[in-house]
Amino acid sequence: MASKTWQEMTEEEREVRRAGGRKGSARRWEGHVKKEKVPVVKDASYYERVRRTRILVALRNGTLHIRPVVCEETGEIFGSIRQAAKAYDVSQTAIYLVCKEDSPNRRCAGMHWHYATPEEIEAKYGTNG
Repeated sequence: MASKTWQEMTEEEREVRRAGGRKGSARRWEGHVKKEKVPVVKDASYYERVRRTRILVALRNGTLHIRPVVCEETGEIFGSIRQAAKAYDVSQTAIYLVCKEDSPNRRCAGMHWHYATPEEIEAKYGTNG
């Protein structure tokens, strides 16, 4: 049996076609109004505290894959080598090699770098953020 064209169909057949082949399902959604989601707004300090806490916990457990780094001259602690490289416009590899080696004369962007210890992070930010 060849399918009918839209003009040849009765109103009931059109309703079934609109509903995807299920009779009556179009009626169910006629009065449906989509609810608006109300966004939950949290300030930036909340997310910063959560990030610091997660870093500290991961450092203590030894499960942190992204290691924070410290610029010795400024005392700035970066969450990762990527953040430090972006801030000083140098390659990630250069900072990685400086942190990896223990030579005191090795520098990147004219500064000395090392991986942050949990004690350094706690001293700077505290345990409660």
